[in-house]
Amino acid sequence: MGRSDASNGTTVSSSGTQAAPGQISAVGDHDDPTQRAGADMLVIGDSYTSGEMLDDPTERFTSLVAEHMGWTENNVALGGTGYVTAWGTPDDPRPDYQDVLDSLPDPAADVVMVTGGGNDIGAWDDFGDQYDAVLSFFTDLRDRYPQATIYVVSPFWNAADEPDSLPQIRDDVRRASGEIHATYLDVGQIMQGHPEWILADGDHPNEIGNEVIADRLIELIDSARVGRHDTGDSTSQALRD
Repeated sequence: MGRSDASNGTTVSSSGTQAAPGQISAVGDHDDPTQRAGADMLVIGDSYTSGEMLDDPTERFTSLVAEHMGWTENNVALGGTGYVTAWGTPDDPRPDYQDVLDSLPDPAADVVMVTGGGNDIGAWDDFGDQYDAVLSFFTDLRDRYPQATIYVVSPFWNAADEPDSLPQIRDDVRRASGEIHATYLDVGQIMQGHPEWILADGDHPNEIGNEVIADRLIELIDSARVGRHDTGDSTSQALRD
């Protein structure tokens, strides 16, 4: 399947500035699942997302977002994994996002958040562009949760300079998420240049780093809600810092 330009979605900055509206998805503002008290939030991601390196995993940024929004989090993130990257041992298998999705039961999900991509560096470096696999995952995700609001967090790195292939991964994720009318939350390189926000392992966000990420995501999600309210529809959006 060839690529289509996902930039036809609405673009909203963190200040709330909004460009022309894009295509309309299945859920309108009158039935916005993100506004429901106790909305069920499914989270798919990697170790940044699981919080497994923190002393208290509930201090991960997705849990902070869920608490702020009043959502009930179901976090199935697995360290070492990515859109096309599996990891682990026979005793601790950690499948890629597609296999995680395929293995899920059928819980209710009003909101879905997908994060990660950093662990996919090796796949893009070794095998080239993996856009089709990313698009297949997102297509299956939308088929599984046709009425959910889907948020896709842009792939980001730690405090160091990002690898050369990460911009391509980021672009593939943005394009593919636009195809299913997800809301793309562009956090930029939010950790870059801030080693004080990183754990002693030099990679994973610490408690302060997770708070910074959560604050940025809350800002962008609030901007998305304003956009849906103004247009009366839930649109495919690329939200940028």
